[in-house]
Amino acid sequence: MCNKLERDGRKSYFFECGADTALGRKADAAVDARRAVESGDFRVYIPAGRGDSIPGISADENARIRQDCGEKILPGSTDVVRGDRHLQLLQAAHHYAKTYNAIVAELCSKR
Repeated sequence: MCNKLERDGRKSYFFECGADTALGRKADAAVDARRAVESGDFRVYIPAGRGDSIPGISADENARIRQDCGEKILPGSTDVVRGDRHLQLLQAAHHYAKTYNAIVAELCSKR
């Protein structure tokens, strides 16, 4: 069971509980991606920070996907790592985003 840190709000909840419970439930990137598309949200997740890559999308497709589908910040992401556990959580969030984005981008391209 994770420990929600009230003082920092949702961001700390994400870090403490991990990518799978960022929304307060067990996350399934494939299910979440299909739900988003069904509701008309074709935006892909991008990590906060200075990089411009989109997890799960090839570099040559980045600009087209950003323009055609849109983007949103991956909750809890950052380019500052605060320890080993934090790194593990960021890696889990990146893996979630890779799966989510690949599905959303494919469906976005078909519309």
